[in-house]
Amino acid sequence: LEQWSDAAITDHTKTNNWRRNHYWCVLFRTLVLVLYNTGARPSELVGKEEKIRESQSDGSYVIKRVLKGGLRWEDIEIEDSTQLNSATGKEIPVLICNVFIRYSKTGNPRDVPCNCAAFFARWRKICNEYRREAGLRELTKKDYVFFNPHTDKPYPYSQFSLAWSALRTCLLYTSDA
Repeated sequence: LEQWSDAAITDHTKTNNWRRNHYWCVLFRTLVLVLYNTGARPSELVGKEEKIRESQSDGSYVIKRVLKGGLRWEDIEIEDSTQLNSATGKEIPVLICNVFIRYSKTGNPRDVPCNCAAFFARWRKICNEYRREAGLRELTKKDYVFFNPHTDKPYPYSQFSLAWSALRTCLLYTSDA
């Protein structure tokens, strides 16, 4: 996973969209790690844009786009803590992460403790650097974690499916070597 997302960027691989492509690969890697460690569904963290049809008083309909789900930076809580190593008796500093999922399959929000603090800290740093280099506005706590920074909308699920297939293909060919 790391090899796939952190492939070396050389003059040969630098295309017009190399920065966006690299951002997407790191986003996908982080998402996979967080999904695995939290047990959350992709729709709970990525969110989706739904179309809702509303009737008007004159009998016509208006289509509204509504964002459902998606993890915001304010939904992530990272705390310093220590764990006692039973073998040595020493206390080890660790980061504890709680992820608050607002929109779930059951409709009930839930709080998920997980070991994702390092992933989120690294992802936040990458997001800040990318936004600065691309000339985008700074992140706020209300921003979504896994949204497209250029549109502030979720990436389409087809893009995640294609990335998953590409990752599996890459792993298949690198494991034979």
